[in-house]
This record gives sequence, structure tokens and C-alpha cells, in this order.
Amino acid sequence: MDLLQWTTILWSLTRWARLLHGGVDRDRLLLGVGLITALAVQTKFQVLVLIVALLVSIAITGPRSLFARPALWLAAAIPLVTAIPTLWWQARHGWPALAMGTAVNSENDRLLMVPTALFYAGLLVGAACCCYGALRLLRAPELLPFRFLGWAAIAVFLFFLAAGGRPNYVAGLFGLLFAAAATGLQRRTGKLLWPAYLLSAVLPLSLLPVYPLGFLARHPELPSYVRLYETGWPELTEAVARAYRALPAEQQRRTAIVAENYYLAGALDVFGRKAGLPRAYSPHRGYWFFGAPPETTDSVLYVGSRNPLSVHFGRSRELGEVETGLVNVAQGNTITLYQDPLQPWPALWPRIRTI
Repeated sequence: MDLLQWTTILWSLTRWARLLHGGVDRDRLLLGVGLITALAVQTKFQVLVLIVALLVSIAITGPRSLFARPALWLAAAIPLVTAIPTLWWQARHGWPALAMGTAVNSENDRLLMVPTALFYAGLLVGAACCCYGALRLLRAPELLPFRFLGWAAIAVFLFFLAAGGRPNYVAGLFGLLFAAAATGLQRRTGKLLWPAYLLSAVLPLSLLPVYPLGFLARHPELPSYVRLYETGWPELTEAVARAYRALPAEQQRRTAIVAENYYLAGALDVFGRKAGLPRAYSPHRGYWFFGAPPETTDSVLYVGSRNPLSVHFGRSRELGEVETGLVNVAQGNTITLYQDPLQPWPALWPRIRTI
């Protein structure tokens, strides 16, 4: 959702600046920016980086008349007011968004930020348009009224580079940069561009989830990220259901299903209902906030590649392993039965939380 939200914000500001340059006031566009920003804050906090970068860039390069317009301050009030419940929740729970930023930083390599971001933009054409579009926003005389957009894009990229953000965090800038590049390319011949467009089509075709699973099983080297996260769910659910049904009926009522991460927990919550499984829990990231198993739970059917619960339970035994036939998130996870928790769940749940 954030890609559409960022693009809408940037399009609205671009249109406002273009009309202002032509002598037309269209301040309702600023109110639209406020509404979209309010929605974007509920999606991801990263949009605040974009807004701050835009305001600082406008303060430096213009149009500074923006700050004298009541519509701007009304637009700013909309996300500030609507974000109060979110900020209150964050403060009550120790600002997990900041902890998530630290976790993301540890998972990413800053040296790969530039090439990976350009890779996401699209081989050849997309990457070239990002670079060319940024250059035009910063240098082209006819785009002088929009200079603030170029500096804001650079500032956003530098922020996430310094903070160790993911390369996809800057993807909301691609539409702006593509449009800026298009204003220059429209004056040039396109006869030599078709080979580049043809080659650029190879990447999305390779990522489409249209290949038979048997073919993917024989070719795990294919870079299909969709396959990693969206295959193996039925096999995962069946393996867990088989282990759960093997337990005595009385023990089933006292057993909770806990997954190592939110990928597995989400899959089990979606597919497990039809298989007769109880809801899934996970101590991983946002899933932890959905709550702990009931206090009457004395057994856990744990699904994961690691066994972090062994020190918190008196007994454990492996019941099986998930076999999907593909390279994916579900493949190879162990199903372990833990019994006799050493602490009550209100004390145990915070101890097993993972980021």
C-alpha cells in the first residue's frame, strides 16, 4: 500500500507546484496530501521520512510560499491527530517500531542498498530511468519549479542508506523518477530502446507465480521470491494437523500451536481452520502482540527450524518435519511437542519474544 500512497502524495505535490507556477492556486491538493499521509502513517511510519524531506527541501529551494498557506497546516494536523492512538499504543509497548528498525538494520547490507534498489526499479530501463529522472529533477532548467522533489528523493535515499533500511523502502520514489525521466525521453528517439525493454521484461516474467510446482522443485535456483513465501502452505498445515491429531483428545484441548515466525503462523491461521486446528501463536515480531496461549495450556506444538523453547519446558520430543518438495519458508521445519512449562504464560511469553 505504501507504494501507492507515496506516489499519490508526490503526484499531488507535483500538480500543486505546476499549477502554482502557472498562477493557479489549488490548495485542496494539499489537503489531499494530508489525508493520504494520515492513511500512510497507519501503513508504515517511513512516510514521515518522505514528508520531512519534502518540507526541508521546499524550505531550502522553494516554493517557500507553501508555508504561508493555511491549507498546509490543516493538512499537517490531519495525520498528527489521527496518529495519536498509534503513538499511544507504541509508547505503551516500548516503541516496537524502533526495535523493528534495529532488526531491519541488522538484516541488511548498506553496500547492497544502491544496486538492490535499482534492481527493484527494473533492469536496464527502470534503473536507468531512476538515475536519469533524479538528474533531470536536479539539473533540467524546465523542471526548476520541481527542484524540491529531486532533493527530497536524494534525502530520503540517504536517510535509509544511513539508517540501514531495506532497499524497497525507497520504491515509493520510482513513479516520480520515472515521470521525470519520461519528460526528457519524450523528446528523444525511442527506436533503440526496444531491446532494453525486452530484456527488462525477463525479470518480472521469472517472478510470476505461474510455473508448475514440479518444475520449481527441479529448479530451486530460479529467483522466485513468491515461491519462497507462498508455496508449501497446505503441506505445512497437513504436517502440523497430523501431529496434532495424534495427540490424545484431552491433551489436544491443553495444547497450543506456536510457530517460530509470522510467516508460518499466518499460513497456519489461514489453512488451519479447515484442518480443524486451533489458532496459531507466534512470539515473532508483530504476531507476539496478538497475545499468548491461554494460561491453561500445558503443551505446545512448536513449528520452527530452531528450538528456543527447550529451556522453558520440562519435556520435549520431535514429532516430525515439514516436507514440501520445494525450497521455501515451510520446508524442513521441525514439529516439536513441548510439555510442562516452567513458568506461567504471562511470565513466559515476554521471555520468548523474538524480533
